[in-house]
Amino acid sequence: MKHEPYIEKHKAVDRSYLLPFISGSNAANWNPHRKEYKRYSCRVHGLSNKNYKLNIDIINPNNYPRTICGIDGGWQLDHIIPIKECFELGIPIEEAADISNLRMLPWRENLMRNYGYNI
Repeated sequence: MKHEPYIEKHKAVDRSYLLPFISGSNAANWNPHRKEYKRYSCRVHGLSNKNYKLNIDIINPNNYPRTICGIDGGWQLDHIIPIKECFELGIPIEEAADISNLRMLPWRENLMRNYGYNI
C-alpha cells in the first residue's frame, strides 16, 4: 500500500499524552467497536423507518408530525430499548427495529432521553 511508510512513521511517535483520553474517566467515550456499531445503527434506523411507513397507523395513530429537534409540536420515532443498548446486548437488527420497540415521543423528550435526563 502506498500509505504504509506514513503509517509506519507515525506508529513510532510517542502518544502517551493521549492516555488520559482513552483511559480512566474518558474510557466510556472510547469504543473499539465503533464501526460495527455505526453499521448496526444505520441498518436499524433504515429498517425502523421502513417498519414505521408500513405500520404508521399502529405506531403513530394520532398522526403526530415527525420532525427534527427544535420544531414546536414536533415528534420523533423512538426506540424503547435504545439502539446502543440493543447493540450491546446482541439483539438482532430485526428485533431492534420491530414495531414493538418503536413509539412516538415529543422531540424534546426524545433528546433528553438520549442524554439520560428526565424532563
